[in-house]
Amino acid sequence: MIYLILTVLCILGFGVLFKLAALRFVDGLSLVTVNYVVAAAIVALSHPTSLEVYASTPALTALGAATGALFIGGFVLFATSTRIAGMSLSLSVMRVSVVIPFVYSWLVWNETPSAWQTVGLVLACLAFFLITRQSGHVTATSDPHGEGGESKTWSVTAAALSLLFLFVTGGLTDVSMKTFDEVFSADHSRWHFMTVVFGTAAVIGLVSMLILGRFRRSVLTNDTLRLGFVLGIVNIGSVEFLLRAIHLLNGTFVFPAVNISVVAGAALLGVIVWKERLSGFNRLGIAVAVAALLLLGN
Repeated sequence: MIYLILTVLCILGFGVLFKLAALRFVDGLSLVTVNYVVAAAIVALSHPTSLEVYASTPALTALGAATGALFIGGFVLFATSTRIAGMSLSLSVMRVSVVIPFVYSWLVWNETPSAWQTVGLVLACLAFFLITRQSGHVTATSDPHGEGGESKTWSVTAAALSLLFLFVTGGLTDVSMKTFDEVFSADHSRWHFMTVVFGTAAVIGLVSMLILGRFRRSVLTNDTLRLGFVLGIVNIGSVEFLLRAIHLLNGTFVFPAVNISVVAGAALLGVIVWKERLSGFNRLGIAVAVAALLLLGN
């Protein structure tokens, strides 16, 4: 259980760090890139792997590269969604995306759901609809490097789409983690896998920054470097603890247990600490999400 608790704390740490980044007008892509450069460097230096190993395991390397692309794409989406819809709704949507790896485990690995788990799947879909339901408009603080640092009014469509893309990316990321555990973990080191994941994400981030001209002192601020460094440490912890948890426990228990805790913790942090405003539909959606995840854990 200790690995489950540590995974939850790391995921909540993501939310806190991204919220701080939004409040300090930190460029999202730069923050995420620094995070993955730090994570890749730490893993590669602490657990070196020869190039021959990567070449001799093309399937694992391909899975790691695809996972890395999902990781950085999901983090950029999370940074955007946190600005538009808030931390509590963004983390809640990421966690409700458990329905994707849950259905995947059911169809591919024959982890047949019980009747209660089937009800949980239905409730999770309802929770996603309620959480992403917005009324009127959403006001967030834009990136000063792109919009002058002024408050920006986002349409409800933009908020809903950011949450939808976050939902899909989060689910596919969990699917890739489950695939590694089922197919490769018995014969290959998870550090090998993590090196490819973080390395790919770092390369994609650096190339994207180069193309978009983000290598500017005004973007790579001290806040970006500090928050990115801490985020990289937290990122390593989240992956390591999650892989350990799903190796010791059934995936249909691990994912719901982690996600219930994160949804509840994110809602409390968002409302109490950050004073985020949730509509009646949003609050109901979070409650339904908790109920759904409880049923999925049965």
